[in-house]
Amino acid sequence: MNTNMLTADQVHEAMQEAQAGSSTADASRTRGRSEAGFPESGFPHQQRQLDGYSRPDVSELQSLQQEVRRLKRVVAQLSADKRTLSEAVSRLW
Repeated sequence: MNTNMLTADQVHEAMQEAQAGSSTADASRTRGRSEAGFPESGFPHQQRQLDGYSRPDVSELQSLQQEVRRLKRVVAQLSADKRTLSEAVSRLW
């Protein structure tokens, strides 16, 4: 996981703080992030993506997204290998 990304717990807690009326500047400082990482509009992307999910669901969603990214890299590598092998075989025949 990218070390610049927030964990599922951090996102969930920050969203709860914002909904409770805490400023996003406070939410960012408590997590060691710059204020730019938490826009004053109150986490619109995260709210759309995670609205209605509980903390375990958010963790599972993030782990599944990470697995999808890993599998996409594997597929891309295998496709490149197949293309290379096809080109090599076509030169032989």
